[in-house]
Formats: sequence, structure tokens, C-alpha cells
Amino acid sequence: MKPKAIVTIQISEDQLRRLETRFDILHAGWGKTGQRLSEEELLEILKDAEVLLVGYEKVTQSLLEKCPNLRIIACSRGNPLNIDLAAATERKIPVIYT
Repeated sequence: MKPKAIVTIQISEDQLRRLETRFDILHAGWGKTGQRLSEEELLEILKDAEVLLVGYEKVTQSLLEKCPNLRIIACSRGNPLNIDLAAATERKIPVIYT
């Protein structure tokens, strides 16, 4: 069984297909619709995921507390202002960004 990855970044179909070779992908939020997911909407799809590729959605301490399987967050921004880095660090979840 492949790990579950949530993708809310804008990404090409070719890149999605490449990710799908290693992950069970759910593409949603800003990258798919141009609309940011609320914390509740993000939690609903993220609660059992291991990987999050995020652009603009907020990743808060409260959200991270409810996502025990999350192992890594990749942010497509030069500065991950939308991610609570202290909360991620406390949970030993690496945050990488461009």
C-alpha cells in the first residue's frame, strides 16, 4: 500500500502522474481550484495522510495535533509563513520549502 499524500500546490498533470507512482495522491485546494481550503476542510482530507505538499493553506498547531500520521510537509513557497514551524518541529515533522 502506498503512503497517502495531499497536494494543494499548483502542479502539472505530468508531475502528478510521477507522484502517483509512489503515493496515493489527493489533489485539492489552491492548486486544483484556486481556492484555499479552510482548516476544517484540510483536516478532513489530511487526518490520515503522511505527506503534505502545500502552497497557501494554513497549517496550524491545532491541525498538526489532529494528524498523527503526517511525516513531512513540503511548501512551495520561499518562506513557509503559513506553517506553524514550532508545532511541526515539536512533532518531529520536517518542513522543506523552496
